[in-house]
Amino acid sequence: MDKWYNQILSLVCRITKVSPNEIFKSNKEEIVDARYILIYKLSEYFTDIEMAKMCGVSRELTNKVRRCFEPKLRKFSFRCKYREVCNEFEEIESAMKLV
Repeated sequence: MDKWYNQILSLVCRITKVSPNEIFKSNKEEIVDARYILIYKLSEYFTDIEMAKMCGVSRELTNKVRRCFEPKLRKFSFRCKYREVCNEFEEIESAMKLV
């Protein structure tokens, strides 16, 4: 479980240029966007409760991110970063399955 979380967190932070230390501590737009991408990507593998524990946030926040994600995709920069995360993680996921 931690392996997937760390992989996704590292990838999101690298692509969005947000430090892992600040991803849950700031409400700046670019950091909130990174947080949304992280939590939404994690939601493909984990429940709200599991994500909340891993990320140190409330279950309500993880649920809100999943519910409010689609409107964020209207923003071009957000959509580009999300696609980049998905594409790169697909490669990582394939490599991890081979091991």
